[in-house]
Amino acid sequence: MKLIRLTCGNCGAPIEVRKHARLVVCPFCDTHLKVIRSDGAIYAIMADVISKSARELDVSAERLDGAASDLQNNVNVLRAENAIMELDEEWRWTMHAMSRSSRIGQPRLPTRSGAVLMVMAAVIVLSAYFLLAEHWSRWFTFPVFAGVVFLAWLTWSDASEFRDARTEYVRRRQALMAELGDARSALEGR
Repeated sequence: MKLIRLTCGNCGAPIEVRKHARLVVCPFCDTHLKVIRSDGAIYAIMADVISKSARELDVSAERLDGAASDLQNNVNVLRAENAIMELDEEWRWTMHAMSRSSRIGQPRLPTRSGAVLMVMAAVIVLSAYFLLAEHWSRWFTFPVFAGVVFLAWLTWSDASEFRDARTEYVRRRQALMAELGDARSALEGR
């Protein structure tokens, strides 16, 4: 059994240890030492210094993990907020594209009630015209009535398309708001 001579890292006393030993206890001060081999050199370091350094590294790693987690949570919040802003902007453009101008130039969104009112007004006005007009001009009322009903049908279909688009917008926005709430909860939960 071959022995090597080392010096205790705590009291400085000479210690003889086996060549392949990893841990040793100083016979003079009872300090636990770790045998280190590096680039041909062999020396002994106090094991508690190594464990203290390891604990400090663990604490530093935990801090870095916490900082990385906080950063990821911040990124998730920003992504969710950005997605909501993009969705809202897309919805504004959709509403603009689906709106019609009123007589005074104000944008007006299509509604089913507007289509129903259009048909009712056409029936009332054209019925009155049909009853009051002379016989030869009564035949003129049918094409006008058919045109008004066609416009009402177009308004109804635009209103249905608008309602479907609005329902989809609300569904997507609620999902994004839930995602944002989860991201904010994770950020506050640190």
